Amino acid sequence: MVAGMFAEEAKADIEEIIDKKDRSGPVGWIAAGRDAMRKKTTEIGPLKKKMDDYDTIFIGQPVWGWTMVPAIRALADKYDFKGKKIALFCTMDGSGDKGCFEETRKCLPEAEFLGEMSFIKLRKDPNGARKKVRDFVYGLGRTS
Repeated sequence: MVAGMFAEEAKADIEEIIDKKDRSGPVGWIAAGRDAMRKKTTEIGPLKKKMDDYDTIFIGQPVWGWTMVPAIRALADKYDFKGKKIALFCTMDGSGDKGCFEETRKCLPEAEFLGEMSFIKLRKDPNGARKKVRDFVYGLGRTS
């Protein structure tokens, strides 16, 4: 939902990163958190768009185990982000955004980071989320 808001506000393309591992159900949920905390990667599906065509990339993810998800770790391993401008966002029910952002930045050492935005319990206030997205995108436009 938030990625769609960012794409709309920034008038940007959107790409879903597909984790090929089945993470459904309670067992999948537990395994997902465990894999994230152990800094594991995963197999991801191919991208539909070419990463080289973009200078600025928004990377969004849920927080799992107070850190980044394996699919974004796999994306960072598989593609070259050198010189890319990166804006990060994450969704969560409580906490963990700081660890998620810190670990994501570590995995993309040659990128330039523009900013980061957290969304807590997003479904309770989608209009508030839209305003945060708009303000964030507008702020990036003013500083870049």
